[in-house]
Amino acid sequence: MRAGAMELTWLAKLACFASSLLLVSLACSGCGGETNTDHFYNEGGCDDWGCAPCCQCVCPDHPTEGCSEQALSSQCSDACCAKMPNTTGACNEGCMVAGRPYIAQQRSLTASLAPQLKDTRLPQGQPEADAWGFVRGDLGHHPAPGAGVAARVEDGGGLASQLMVEALRSAGLAANPWPEIGGSLGLEPHLPDLLAEAQAHLAASPPEARERWHGDGLAEHASVGSFAKLCVELLVAGAPPRLLRQAIKAQEEELLHAHISLALADSRKADASARTGLSSPLQFPEHSLDFKLDLVSMRRASIDEGLKGEGHSALKLFKQALEALNDQAPTQAAGPSALSKLAWAMANDEARHATLASDIVEWLSHATARQHPEVVVRSGAVEVTEL
Repeated sequence: MRAGAMELTWLAKLACFASSLLLVSLACSGCGGETNTDHFYNEGGCDDWGCAPCCQCVCPDHPTEGCSEQALSSQCSDACCAKMPNTTGACNEGCMVAGRPYIAQQRSLTASLAPQLKDTRLPQGQPEADAWGFVRGDLGHHPAPGAGVAARVEDGGGLASQLMVEALRSAGLAANPWPEIGGSLGLEPHLPDLLAEAQAHLAASPPEARERWHGDGLAEHASVGSFAKLCVELLVAGAPPRLLRQAIKAQEEELLHAHISLALADSRKADASARTGLSSPLQFPEHSLDFKLDLVSMRRASIDEGLKGEGHSALKLFKQALEALNDQAPTQAAGPSALSKLAWAMANDEARHATLASDIVEWLSHATARQHPEVVVRSGAVEVTEL
């Protein structure tokens, strides 16, 4: 008797399951989520679920826990296609979009024309060169990597040139010792040889020097994320393509800086064959971000983190490059020269990053009703004075 009852119970559950599959295929036709038959039953069996099909919808207004009645009544509508494109599952056909979408809070975000005439927080009077899609627009093109700056101490020039000139003056030099070096991207084809030579030189240096490179490498690694964050902030602020392109390039340069610095720190291993980099991947701490249109905060960060922070990094690296060059004896191997080239290339990059910060502040000057501050490079520091 008990065996027969059990057979009937399982037959009923099987029938319920089959009918649920049919209902799911109908109910999920407008749902942006995916069919999930694992949610049909719990340990208590079909009766506890009422044999209701469950369409696991991704619409934030309709929770996915349990068997949602909204799915049965099609309340989880085609709006899901707009909110979560490119998801997998049976319910999302026709929702695919081209490219990799920007998903935030279960929504796919795209830009819209900024209401510049109605919102005084946004920069107005944008020149044609800053317009997206203008055939002769300014895309932030820079000279090809390797085209260096032949700066001399009597040169004026922009902020990047001023930073280099201050480093030369502090070292008692009259001209750029590496005019052919434009930045780290231009050195990339030669990195393996340059790093090996620099490692051999640093292997005989005090441990503190190598540890400093390790700390610098972790800071440069974090800067990759910092510039990624800046790119999104610029997008939210409605920045022109030239600023975004420079920020994207800066992110790539910081990646190389992290690799170079950590490789120089690896020279603490006396045996060259043991210099194989870090023993495990670098994992950045998980965190969350909230991007809001705050042009005043963006301006303040551009001054503190960009003009001052990147400017200080440029001066520091220029100094390290010149010290390595001065330490090289006429009969010495190429190690100090290689170290000098690497540091000089990174210093050029950091100087351009400071210039990018200056460009952002200038672009924001109308929206924030603040003039560009006075920036003076002297006595080994970057001084910023608000006007």
